[in-house]
Order: sequence, then structure tokens, then C-alpha cells
Amino acid sequence: MSVSSFLSSIGVKDLLERCGIALLIVFTVVQISPIKVNPWSWLGRLIGRFFNWLGKKIGKAINGEVIADLVEIKSKLVELEEHDRRQDETRDRDKALDARRRILRFADEVRRKEKHSKEHFDNVFEDIKYYNAYCEKHDDFANDRARISIRIIEETYERCVRENSFL
Repeated sequence: MSVSSFLSSIGVKDLLERCGIALLIVFTVVQISPIKVNPWSWLGRLIGRFFNWLGKKIGKAINGEVIADLVEIKSKLVELEEHDRRQDETRDRDKALDARRRILRFADEVRRKEKHSKEHFDNVFEDIKYYNAYCEKHDDFANDRARISIRIIEETYERCVRENSFL
């Protein structure tokens, strides 16, 4: 009996069943034998990789909208941080301008010979300290407007300490 006559006498269904059983027996024998060929392990890894790949594809499809929203939120966060930084700079500049106004006003009061308490002087010295620190950090900020007034305040303070002439 030749191979072609044998194959023609068996139906396709029978052939597949017999081949499947034969492969099952061969895989099992090879798996058990000491040879390092593990067809079941290989088949398991192959199926695992397929499901891992499929899961990633499905995850991207399901989470695509969420990922797009997350990217949009991150870009808005960067914009907000930049806006916050600009506001901080504006606040610091306004605070320095307010300190300069208080320094100039206090110097004008000293020139008019108005008396002040030591606490008032201490408060103005805090303004002077902040103002000078801001001017050192910001070269573009005009500092020459209060230098003379600061010197007048310091000299008056020293005189008040020597003479004990605070309010």
C-alpha cells in the first residue's frame, strides 16, 4: 500500500485526528525526555507573548482617550506653572515697589523733623532689607531712587540711638 493510496483511503478528519494524537504523544515524550527541547514550554511562552501583545493593543485602544486627556492635562499644568511663576515675579516686584514707597515716605517724614518710634524704624529697616535684596537679584530694577533716602534714614536712626530721641 503506497502513501498516496493510504491518504486517499483516510478522510481529512481522521488524518487530522491521528496527526494530532501523534503530535500530542511526541510532545509529551520529548517534554519528559532529558533532551532540552520543551515543546509545551515553548508553546506556552508563544501563547503568553501573543496574549501580552494583544493586551497591550487592547489597552492602548481602550486607554487612548485617557492618554490623550493626560497629555492635555500635562500641557495645561506646564502653562499654569509658567503663569504662576510670572505672577510670583510680579508680586515680588510689586512688594519691592511698595517697600520703596514706604522708605521714601518715611524719609520725607524724617526730613520734616517728625519723630518716630524705634519700632517704626525697625519696620522700615525690614523694608530696606527686602528692597536691597530684590535690587541685588534684579539688575533691571532701578535702585537709584531710594539710596539717598535710605542713607538719611540710617543717619537719623544712628542720631536717635546716640541721643535717645525716639518717639
